[in-house]
Amino acid sequence: MSGKKKHILLYDGHCLMCSSLVRKVMKRDKKGQIYFGALQDEKMVTLIKQAPDYMQKADSVLLYSEGRFFYRSSAVLKLYTLLGLPYSLLTVFFIVPTFIRDFVYRIIAKYRKKWFGSSKSCYLVPAEKQALFLTDPTKNYNIDE
Repeated sequence: MSGKKKHILLYDGHCLMCSSLVRKVMKRDKKGQIYFGALQDEKMVTLIKQAPDYMQKADSVLLYSEGRFFYRSSAVLKLYTLLGLPYSLLTVFFIVPTFIRDFVYRIIAKYRKKWFGSSKSCYLVPAEKQALFLTDPTKNYNIDE
């Protein structure tokens, strides 16, 4: 698969809300076009270093899609475009100015572990979906990373 066509959702490997998002995306991505990698995994360092400086410290989700990086609310909305209908209807929120969308996103991101919990590792990935992971979702990451 060429780098320009690849879609990689980088997620917080400790966050149960992020793990829930990964499960939902896997279930709804009928084309199997979206790959997954934990932000904390050393295998993702090279990719993350290609992102603009302000995105390299992302701690919730970051989306690499068709040679571009998407951050905060834009990452989530772009992800919905990849899933097609009916999820792509949510992209109507792209009309909301980014600073407003990201304000709401930052509030949710700030409290996500308090509201949804955290874990040293993610859920058990079904065997048929393991090829979509660029990192080991069962790996125990140092919670202080």
